[in-house]
Order: sequence, then C-alpha cells, then structure tokens
Amino acid sequence: MAALTPATPSWYVRLEGSPNDIAALKRHFANSGFSFDEIDGKFALAAPQFEACASGDTGAVIDAATELLNAVNAALRLSHRCNGFEVLSIVETRNGAIHRTLVCSSEDFRISGAELRVNAKPVRSKEERLVSLMGRHKGVKDMARALSVLPMTWHALRQAYETFLGTMSSKPKPKDARADYKNLITKGWLTSGESERFHETASFYSHGHPRTKISNPMPYKEACALIERLFWRLVDELEPT
Repeated sequence: MAALTPATPSWYVRLEGSPNDIAALKRHFANSGFSFDEIDGKFALAAPQFEACASGDTGAVIDAATELLNAVNAALRLSHRCNGFEVLSIVETRNGAIHRTLVCSSEDFRISGAELRVNAKPVRSKEERLVSLMGRHKGVKDMARALSVLPMTWHALRQAYETFLGTMSSKPKPKDARADYKNLITKGWLTSGESERFHETASFYSHGHPRTKISNPMPYKEACALIERLFWRLVDELEPT
C-alpha cells in the first residue's frame, strides 16, 4: 500500500473491478473530487461524500458509498454498459492507524465514467451531471434506475417517455403534461412520426395487445435508442454544466 499522509482522505472504499473499468472511472469522474489509492492490493476510492461522515461511523460511510455507487452505476450503465465493481471493505485512517471493515455485499456496483475541457477549463462529464441531477430530482432518479435494469422493458420505456413529456411541459395538470408530446416535437427533440410510432408500439406491448394491430410498429432497438437519446437530452436541459 502507498504511504498515506495527513493530506490524504480519512475514508476509502476498497473495490474489486477490472483494470478497464478502473481506468474508465478515473476518466469519466475526473471532476467529482474523487481520490484513488491502492490498499492491500486493491483499488480504493475516496469521495467527498465519505469525508462528511464522522470518525468511526462506518455505517454512515457504507450508506454514503451505497447511495453514491448506485447513482454512478445507473449513470454509466446507461452510457457505457460497463462491468461491475464489488465493494470489499471500508477503510479508515485514524490516529496513524488503518481500520478495516469488511462488507458482505451481494450487489455489483457497475461504475465507469472522460474529462471534457472547454478552453482548457474542466467541465463535468454527462455521467457526473446525471449523478448530481439524480440527487435533486426524484423523477429523474427513479427513471434512471428503472432504465438501468437491462434489458429495458416496454413499460419502463413508456414510463420514461411520459416523464420526459411531463418534466418539460408547462401544462399545470400532471395528466395533461405527461401527454404533451407536441411540446417535445416543437423543441425539436423528436419528430411527429417518432412520437406516434413509439407511443403506439409502447402502449401495444406495455398495456396488452389491443384488438387492432399496429400498422407501423417501432422496433425494440430503435425505441431504446430513442429513449436513451431523449434521456441525455433531458440531462443536458436540466443539468447543463
């Protein structure tokens, strides 16, 4: 293990992950305040969220790590379909000593994430922006987690589409807002043909087959691509920088 100095973070989470995923995590979350080390031969992640926890409060760090990695997981599964990190243990440096707490976890936190620069000034990646947005927007948080469960279901796709409509609409009644597809067409987010084909196909498969067949159904892969495109467009709109 590399020597830990007083300037290093006091809390780390040791993770099991492939070299490619570790490299991707470092690239895509370059502006999130994360620190990295190697502890007991394993990749270790430190984050500002962990440093907010009191000394000795391992449970709070586990909770913070779970929340952070779940959010990062959803963001990067939507953008990269990355492999998984397994949480191995929590490590605290306290009074010059290293304290380890093993974590028995059945979950895989699939995280990866590239530093973008505009005029040499770092800006957050879309994954970083999504994690921030999920922290303040429950609708986006629920949608991201639903869409990150693969394969995406027609029900999840339809629910996401209605969330896009409702979030961007200015209509006062929620029911009317979630049906305001003309607003997204006006904004140029999709065409009227895409809207009609997706709505008919998603309703067909998520509500049960109606009596009449669809004349021009949207293939599943095309529907997934449309929802993913709209999803990141929404992130750009709500969390632009």
